[in-house]
Amino acid sequence: MPGLHKHRKKKSTYYPDMCFAMLVLLTVSVALNGTVALMNFAVSVISAVAFDYIGCKIIKHKFKIKNCHALFIGGLTALMLPATVPLWVPVVSCAFSIFLVKTPFGSLNHAPFSSVAAGVAFMSICKPDLIFSYTSAEVGGASIAQSLSQGTPIVTAVDLINAFIGAVPGPSGMTCAVAMLGLLAVVLIRHPKSFINSLSFLLTCFVGAVILTAISADNLFSPNALRIICLRMCSGFTLCIAVFFVTEEALSPKKNLHRIFYGVMMGVVYIILNQVSSYEDAGSFAVLLTNAFWPAAEKYIFKAKKKKAEVNTVEPTESLT
Repeated sequence: MPGLHKHRKKKSTYYPDMCFAMLVLLTVSVALNGTVALMNFAVSVISAVAFDYIGCKIIKHKFKIKNCHALFIGGLTALMLPATVPLWVPVVSCAFSIFLVKTPFGSLNHAPFSSVAAGVAFMSICKPDLIFSYTSAEVGGASIAQSLSQGTPIVTAVDLINAFIGAVPGPSGMTCAVAMLGLLAVVLIRHPKSFINSLSFLLTCFVGAVILTAISADNLFSPNALRIICLRMCSGFTLCIAVFFVTEEALSPKKNLHRIFYGVMMGVVYIILNQVSSYEDAGSFAVLLTNAFWPAAEKYIFKAKKKKAEVNTVEPTESLT
């Protein structure tokens, strides 16, 4: 029928776009860590696709590799782990993500949690010594998150430059701040609504970084304190969450105002967990907690406002009658 195509639901490009974005991070990771990063990435992606295929067969769903969700799980898992982590670690992480988070709910649109965050959190609990072991990478020393957790470090301009170009220990594909900021620009161009999530999350993290630095530093406006604030924004999984997790389409609210609250909530949870957690970075746990409590928070905040608005509109009508 003429015009029937107008009613077809537009296919989402979110996961394909994010998979292409990961190739940028993979290139940086290979340049910094060597071919071992490429090997881990390949094993993780192949494992995720294979597990997703098996999971679809188990629940008798059609396997759809074109939506790129399995590729997203495998690629992002590898990039969140140390480049030199044993190959079985991303395999187990992907197995947990697929079989215990995605498959039981039938599809990516029904899973209440981020599959990748669940897999990484599971491995963080089981093998924290492997998940946060960055000192064996080609770039030696302590990671930014570890240095900041030990007090108020002296940060030089060289340290800041190294953080921007990725010449610091950390997750395989998340250490280069310049690359991550470039991907934020891609999110802005390709998915402007999702950028609302990212911006609200980053602004919350920035406010948190200023407050934490003000508490620990003698002078908030000293060059060292300002450099520490910049490092806090580049540390751990901060930029990773801003690009890949808070924007994840299957879990993100649809309305713009809701997106702002969602980003702020994830930022607040992330800041608090990093202060009270024993882990070097609690990013994966922050994502899961936000996923778990957001539906209730959304209902409480916005349904209450809607109910109050309805009461205000009904009262004048009743008075007229």
